[in-house]
This record gives sequence, structure tokens and C-alpha cells, in this order.
Amino acid sequence: MIIQDGSKLDVGQKSQMSRNASQKSIGTKSQGSVDNRSQKTAQKSVASRKSGNVPPEQQDNWDPYSGAKLTFTFKQGLTVCILPNGDVLQKLIKNPESTHHKFGGALHNTEAAALIELHRVITRKGHVIRYMQDENMQILYADGTVTYTDNKKGNWATINNKGVRRVRKQGDVHDHKVRIELQEKIDPETNSIIKVRKDGVLIVEYEDGSKLVKHHDGTQILT
Repeated sequence: MIIQDGSKLDVGQKSQMSRNASQKSIGTKSQGSVDNRSQKTAQKSVASRKSGNVPPEQQDNWDPYSGAKLTFTFKQGLTVCILPNGDVLQKLIKNPESTHHKFGGALHNTEAAALIELHRVITRKGHVIRYMQDENMQILYADGTVTYTDNKKGNWATINNKGVRRVRKQGDVHDHKVRIELQEKIDPETNSIIKVRKDGVLIVEYEDGSKLVKHHDGTQILT
């Protein structure tokens, strides 16, 4: 910044300096406005990626698994990896000499591939996605809903917390008329509502509004 004594300048010089100063001021404001918009856009982009709300035009180029990861390894063979998008990946490294392995529930290593879990992902919303050895998936929800994929039949089957079974296949949706049996009772000691579904899901609703769901594989979700 240059400061000059205005008393030594004639009118023409003062007018010229005034115009130059105005142009510099306008240019500075314009550039600052562009820089601010660019900074805000970048901040929104970063915040959007962190929250998982990626614009449709950017989804093809954005990999939620790329970036810094934090991994913990336990002596039992369990590895827990916190992914860049906030999800958590869990995988059990099995000992070939072991006859049993435990991952949520206890499973024998000679069981069918449909019952053997390779790894699981816990999403930021608390959903558990189980990736099975037969290349199918199971999604366990915090309210007791369960979704299964069947690659051979090409469909998705969902059982909601009320026992209603819905099957989706190539755009078609079919609800079974008969619900899965659901028994409900009240625990006299805690006044909690206990719901037991025939497919192995247990739901406990406590007086304080919290809920505990135990899925068929032993996975427990407390909300």
C-alpha cells in the first residue's frame, strides 16, 4: 500500500489516482468474491463426502474406501478397520487348524457356504451388512428388520420388525400373506416389552425408550 500527500497533487493527478484506486478496489472485491465462492464450494464438497451425501454427478468418481484408514488387530484374529466414509469393516482371520470360529454368532467351519460369514460392514446408521461365502449378503437393521439376497433366484427378501415378508425380483414386489409368527410379552420385573420372532430375532423395548435387538446370528444392536 502506497500513501502520498494529496496536497502536492493537481486535480488531474488526484482524479487519475482516484480512478486507479477504484479499479483496484473493484478488482480486489471481485477476486475476493470468487475466492470465497471457491472456498465455500470446496468446503461443501468435503462436508458432503464426509456425510456420504455425494452429488449424483460425482458419485461415479468417488470411492468411499479411498483415503486414510485406521485398523485395529486383536489377538483373537479379529481386525477392525475404520473406513474413510465412517463405516467400520470387521473381518476375522481364521486359524486353519481351528475347528470353530466366532463372528457375531458361533459357526462351525464345515457348515454350508450360505452360513459362513467372510466379513461385515457396520454403516454410520448402525446397519450391519454381512458378506457371506456364497456371495450373498444379509443386512441386519437396528429395528429388527432383516434383508437377504439370493443370487441364484435373483431376488431380495426382507422381513420387517412385524414379521411381514416381502420379496423383490426384477422390479416386482410381492408380500407374503402369512406373517412370520411373533410372540410378545411383558417382563414383570423391568416392564420391558419382549418380542420374539420365529426366524430367531429378539426385540426388547425398554421403558426409557431404548431398544435392544438380537439377530439370528447373535449380533446385538442397542439403540
